[in-house]
Amino acid sequence: MNLTRGINLRKIAEMMPGASGAEVKGVCTEAGMYALRERRVHVTQEDFEMAVAKVMQKDSEKNINWMNLRDADSGKVLWQGTEDFTNPEVEHEARVPRKILMCRAVSREISFSSVHAMEKFRLEQRVYFKDRMLEEWFFEFGTVIPSSTNTWQSLIEAAPESQMMPAQVLSGNVVIETKFFDDDLLVSTSKVRLFYI
Repeated sequence: MNLTRGINLRKIAEMMPGASGAEVKGVCTEAGMYALRERRVHVTQEDFEMAVAKVMQKDSEKNINWMNLRDADSGKVLWQGTEDFTNPEVEHEARVPRKILMCRAVSREISFSSVHAMEKFRLEQRVYFKDRMLEEWFFEFGTVIPSSTNTWQSLIEAAPESQMMPAQVLSGNVVIETKFFDDDLLVSTSKVRLFYI
């Protein structure tokens, strides 16, 4: 397995202060596995960053406590769940009511915990339909205090009605990929396949 040019080994080392030799080996192995799963022969910086997030952070250090989606106009909760969607090894599934597609805007509220301080916690979200990216959103939370539980609310506006596809076409074919960052450092990746019921 080869490395792509421009891998920043210093940055990777800074992500792993006090790491044991076994943990370094685990990160390298996991980074290679990420590349292999994508059928690539070169390991990228992102592969290493995702591997560090998986190997170095224990379940108790970060998690999503709960999440809900509301009609932004009425405030009515349309979906809520307590599953931690931050495991990058699993493609998670969510079953949401099809009436969510009729909302002008959806308010997403996430409760999350972190033992680590973060200066610029943010996320990038991409919506894929049959592996083709349809939408991309960027949200910033800001500072996270160590050993804290936080609630983050974001507004997601719907596409124009003329661009909306029917629920039966979207159901099972939409994957939302969310990448959580502390500034430019990838903290976690999540993929959720949506089913409209």
